[in-house]
Amino acid sequence: MLNGSYDIRIIALILIIAIVEIIVFVSNAKKWQEKLVIILLLGGTTIYSGIGISMPSVDKSYILIFALFLLFEGFGLHLGHHIFKEKEEQQLDYISYISNSKYLISAMAIIYWIITLILLVYPENHLSSLFSIRLDITGVIESRISKRTNLVVYTLGLLSKIISPFYCIYLSKQRKSKIIILLLLEAYINTAIDGYIGRTAIMMLLVEVILILLLINSSEKNRKKKYKITLGKHDLTRTGKDKSENQKNTGRVKQALVVFAVGFVIAIPFLVSYQFTRHGQSYSGTGFMDSFFLLFDSEINYPKFYSTCESLTGNVISPIDYAYWFLTLPIPKELFSLPSATTITYSFSSMVRGISFGQQGFSVLLTSLMGEGILLWGKSFCLIHALFLGTVWGAINSFLT
Repeated sequence: MLNGSYDIRIIALILIIAIVEIIVFVSNAKKWQEKLVIILLLGGTTIYSGIGISMPSVDKSYILIFALFLLFEGFGLHLGHHIFKEKEEQQLDYISYISNSKYLISAMAIIYWIITLILLVYPENHLSSLFSIRLDITGVIESRISKRTNLVVYTLGLLSKIISPFYCIYLSKQRKSKIIILLLLEAYINTAIDGYIGRTAIMMLLVEVILILLLINSSEKNRKKKYKITLGKHDLTRTGKDKSENQKNTGRVKQALVVFAVGFVIAIPFLVSYQFTRHGQSYSGTGFMDSFFLLFDSEINYPKFYSTCESLTGNVISPIDYAYWFLTLPIPKELFSLPSATTITYSFSSMVRGISFGQQGFSVLLTSLMGEGILLWGKSFCLIHALFLGTVWGAINSFLT
């Protein structure tokens, strides 16, 4: 139970703020993809950056900062969604050529899976783990260090990331049953290799499966329908179809969110049990509510680090260094000795725990998006980070759609 650890009134206030802002931004979004991204980003920020402010140890002045943080994320998404304007079909010939090149896409998919299978047996043979996976989070850090220092493994991983967009195009052309099988198989193999899979990864996989089940089916049916609408010399077929499909897909996204919520509730006991299993421990809860509150506590307590983030502002990484890291994202970090994304998290964890990365007993402390903003810019200017995150998310979504 919560046992007074959280102020229910504060939780209610934070949820009201979040729901109102999400509704406002969603109602102003035109495409279903934009609406989905708004719900995911602002909803995720609410869970991991907002609700935990209700803990007694957290300064309640962060409620206002949180409300503004969500607002600036929403503004950023709005800006990002308008960075890449829709192009005429003739301007996208090169994209059409790539996506319709059956042999190129198939070859990339084959290479992608060859790399996955190579990493299954090199540098360590994990074939036996496919039949008996041992989940253990304690060895994850050491495994990551080992992979970073192995040039072959690092290069293969980098190549896999480079061709992953082509693999996604390949998946988009398959039937939903095949897509789900390939996604689940890849997740299973990666779990066997790492001996670990995060709860967030499990939930995101669930979201992907639900969206595929609800969206791909409609796409397959629509591909079979042929119709043409013209007005003089202008072909209105695509416009009419896009509007109709956008409305239908918006409805299906709503269905997907409902299905996900139901699935999440059902999965709560498993997620809590998994939390202990990955640490090599066992858990025998006394009921569903115990599992719910245990999961609730473990997922929303990141705001407890806000005051620590504020005291360490500029000491872990400066905004300039962060910008430098972001601009060099496409460049292989290990090959050119550039700062890694994990540097921020690991440095923060080392300062708080007093244990360096790689030492026995080291574990990662997460700050949440708002905590990261405070760490970079301070309490008063962390809204810059929210605007930046929203713009990047929006721009990526705009480019992909």
